[in-house]
Amino acid sequence: MRIPEETIAKIKDETDITELVASYIKLERRGRNYVGLCPFHDEKTPSFSVSPEKQIAHCFGCKKGGNVFQFLMEIESMSFAEAAAKLGEPLNIKIDTETSNVAESDMTLIRMHDYMTDLYHHLLMNTNEGEKSLQYLLDRGFSTDLIRAEKIGFAPNMSYFAKNALLEQGYNEETAYQAGLLSRNEENFSYYDRFVGRIMIPIKNHQGHHVGYTARSIDGSEPKYLNTPETEIFKKRELFFNLNDARKHVRKLDNIILMEGLLTF
Repeated sequence: MRIPEETIAKIKDETDITELVASYIKLERRGRNYVGLCPFHDEKTPSFSVSPEKQIAHCFGCKKGGNVFQFLMEIESMSFAEAAAKLGEPLNIKIDTETSNVAESDMTLIRMHDYMTDLYHHLLMNTNEGEKSLQYLLDRGFSTDLIRAEKIGFAPNMSYFAKNALLEQGYNEETAYQAGLLSRNEENFSYYDRFVGRIMIPIKNHQGHHVGYTARSIDGSEPKYLNTPETEIFKKRELFFNLNDARKHVRKLDNIILMEGLLTF
């Protein structure tokens, strides 16, 4: 995808790099510039300088920084298009990065997951049916903030809840099956919900798109954990849980700890 040069220039001119950097680190004014601890490497003495006049940032230690695009790309591990889209939001400049990074057929599956994730989360947080699961999570140490941030949800004990919800949104059963949200009776080719009566833990890919779930039973039924099957957007060998949130910290610390298996709760 090619972003028009005038759009890039407009975003660059109208984005204050001082405000952008200050949203990530604490800055103190020194003369005409601002300084703070570098977000890209550990240090005790501030070496990260921001120039409002030149609209650039620079670390005299690790040499990282640049303009608003370069800074955001580095600190968030984003592509240029993703950085431009994020910077353009408060300026009411819309840049569609979906079709440049993800095939349209895959985006359909992702949109289905986005919709169901919001719906499952609503059921957990706002309905009597989800009250037991919500209390279970709170008793196991999950904070309300974490539950909301991760959009943890609840799939009700109904065989056609997701199926009917997706049909109402204009999706068809076969596509929902290909997305891993429905199962299929191979004898009569009837479709029904894959996840029933379970706490739903959404799984995102490295771009932050919802692509699947780990679903935990709360009534003792087996399997204890039921995962999304292999799909076009959910390939377990290519996914690291929470990588989309962790990658900026990994880049900053130059270190990563990998843990095998599912969450235990």
